[in-house]
Amino acid sequence: ISVGDALLNLVLSIILAKTMGIAGVALGTLIATAAAGIFVVAPLTFSRLALSLKDFLVFQAKGTVKPLGLFLAILAVLLYFLPLHPSDSSLILLSQLAWRGALAAIPIGVLSWPVIKSMTH
Repeated sequence: ISVGDALLNLVLSIILAKTMGIAGVALGTLIATAAAGIFVVAPLTFSRLALSLKDFLVFQAKGTVKPLGLFLAILAVLLYFLPLHPSDSSLILLSQLAWRGALAAIPIGVLSWPVIKSMTH
């Protein structure tokens, strides 16, 4: 899996970097990783755990969708009341977004903890 993922990542990154620059490299990595997860890792996981797609989606909804929705809502509120200033440098913008994201991520840890605990037992 890793070799195929790495080769796809390399090929896509080179192709996309020519037209999109560093963003193309990131996009190539995203596409290769998502493809490996969807077409290789997920089917192997389902078969090993005898898990149906429905059960998997319900499990993901419990552990991912609710916390992610809350994260996005909190981040939206923070960005509304404490907007980013486009005139600032990229590093300052990144740091402003980083602390807002970190603050908004706290509920993800709190809401995901029961699901994480259930996975480890």
